This record gives sequence, C-alpha cells and structure tokens, in this order.
Amino acid sequence: MKSMRWWTAKYRRFRVKGRIFLAPLAFLLMMNLLVGCGLLPAEQTEENLPNIEPPKISKKPEMTVTRGPIEISIQGQGKVFSKEEELLYFVGSDPPSNGQNDTGQGTSTDTFRLKGVYVKPGDHVTAGQLLAEVETQDLDLEIERSANDLKVEEQKLITELRKEPMTEADRIAQEQMKAAFLEKQIAHQKLVRKLVNSKLTAPYAGRVEAVYYNPGDSVKPYDPVFLLINPNDLMVGVRVTDKDLESLHIDQEARVTISGVNEAQTGRIIAMPNPNNQQKQDPYNPYNPYQPVDGRSGGVQDERSQYLLISLDKVPEGVTRGTNATASIVLQRKEDVVKIPLSFLYTYGGRNYVIVTDGETKREVDVELGLQSATEVEILSGLRGGERIVGR
Repeated sequence: MKSMRWWTAKYRRFRVKGRIFLAPLAFLLMMNLLVGCGLLPAEQTEENLPNIEPPKISKKPEMTVTRGPIEISIQGQGKVFSKEEELLYFVGSDPPSNGQNDTGQGTSTDTFRLKGVYVKPGDHVTAGQLLAEVETQDLDLEIERSANDLKVEEQKLITELRKEPMTEADRIAQEQMKAAFLEKQIAHQKLVRKLVNSKLTAPYAGRVEAVYYNPGDSVKPYDPVFLLINPNDLMVGVRVTDKDLESLHIDQEARVTISGVNEAQTGRIIAMPNPNNQQKQDPYNPYNPYQPVDGRSGGVQDERSQYLLISLDKVPEGVTRGTNATASIVLQRKEDVVKIPLSFLYTYGGRNYVIVTDGETKREVDVELGLQSATEVEILSGLRGGERIVGR
C-alpha cells in the first residue's frame, strides 16, 4: 500500500514536470505554424479585364447621284494693284544715243547726290509737286556765264557770216566758226537740262508708295527713287501656271474674291504676264519695267509684269493696294448635268465605272465621262440621277 502511494506521488510529479516541459514546446510549434503561413503565397485575386471590342471596319462613303452645273476653271492667287503706277527717277544730261528720242534717255556717266527728299511713303501728292532734288552747286551761275558767252559768240558768228568768203580758206574758216558755235550751244543745253533734271516732280496726283533713297545718297540716272501710284484706280493681279496661261486671252471674264469683301466681284483680263521679264535687265532704260528688285542695283521690278491683270467692273469701297485676292476664270460650263465627285469614280484598265448599291446588293455600272473639273466629273451615260453609289 505504501509502495502504491509512492508510485502515485511519483507519477503526479512526472505529470507536472511533463506539463511544464510541453508548454514551451507547444508555443514554439504554434510560432512555426504562424511563420510558415506568412511564407505561403497570397491567394490570387481575379483580375478585372476590360471588355475588348472588335475593331470597327470603316464604312465606305455613299451618296445619291445629283444633277447640277459643272465648270472647268483656272484659279489664281495674287493681290490688288494700282492701274497707274510709275517709277520716278532722275535722268542724265547726256544727249540720247542709239536712235532713242530726245527725252533725256540714254546712258549717262552722271552721278547725283541727293540734296533733299521731301516726301515719305504714304504721302499724297499733287501733280507737279516737288518730291526731291539733287545737288547742283554753282550750276545756275555756270549756266549764266555760258549764256553770256553764247551771245558774244553769236554776234561774232553773225558778223563773220555777213562777209562774203573770198577764198576757200575763208569759207572753211566760216564753217569751223559755225561748228564751234554749235558745240557751245550743245554744252549750254546740257547745263540747262541738268538744272531742270535736278528736280523731281510728281507727274500726276497720287500717293507715294515707296522711297528708295535718302538725302545724301549717290544716285545714278534712271535709278528709281520713288514709286508713285494712283490709289483710286485699282485692279487685281494673280499668278497662274504657264500651262493654264495657254488657255487664257485678253477680255476673258473672271470672278474675283478680295480679302475682307464678302461678295465676289466680276472683271475682265486686261494684260497677260510678260514672258520676258527675266531677260530684260537694261538698268538705264526707263521704259523697261522688268528690273531687279533693288533700287540700288539698276532698277526696281514692276511686280505687275509677273501677274495676270484683271480690271474689275466695280472696285469695292475700302479696298487698298496690296490686299490679297484670288481669281477664277471659267473656261467651260454646263448646266443641269449628271455629275459625281471624282472620289466615287473607279478606273481600271481603261474602264470607267461606279458601284451602285441597292440595300445589300452592289453592282458595277460602266459610265461615259464628259467635262471633268478638279473635284467632279460629268456623267454622259450610265447614271440618270437619284442612284445611290459607293465611293472609295
């Protein structure tokens, strides 16, 4: 009995010690389980994918065939010019040469120095108004002395010519005296012409559009100093291609659109572009408007020579020189024809056809072409109007 109680007591001590030993072990096992769970991969969540729509197939354009006017025209772009524009310049005092008329033209070795320029761009001037003058120094006194010398020489010549030449030597002496007097007359005329040409005046009432020199500058004869225009007499100039130019002629009607003006204007062609404006480069020919665009290198080009010029039936109020403009010149026009845009016409192997649609049904129809513009074409046969056709 005693041994039994000993065993029981021993067993109880063992159980207590076992429990004390197992508690830390259980704690460690639980920690390992927790750490292990943390190392497991996270549960995958379902991804929300966007709805992918199939690409839309572009639908070919469709239209109903109509009737209406069609025209072939030439288009040009340009601007407003003055009908009356003139380059003003000083002329030389040398007599004309090479058969030119006596207007002060011809090559001159003179070089002028500008004494004064009395207007600026935008100024309105009257006919005869002084615009500029060059230095003349004592030219007026020189002219006076020359005139007095001429009077003396004239009296001598008159006295000599009253004598009857007795010999051939006397006759030759008289001829030489006459020649000398004529030389002095020419020299005097050159001085007078030089004084007259030292002042540049306005040939008509207008507006100074450009001034190419300043006081103190050296100027050669026929170098343009001013561009004078008549701002009240305007026209339109447009550029066209050489190929288009072959179809145009003087007095042909044109429709003109001017920037800032709502309504289109009507007019007629009055001048064609000059085809030689790049070859005519004579810097001392005042009648040559085709000069380099540089007042200091022999001239200023007249822009109008490069344009197709159109006179307007009526110039709208407020329009000024330099305003942008476009023009359309109709070469051929038809009314009430069957027509389609070029983008609805199919061509293959010399065949012209359209695709006619009737609901879900499509069929190819051959067509005969008429007038063709840059955007549309006349249909002579194959379509009557009202059909639905498919474009490209």
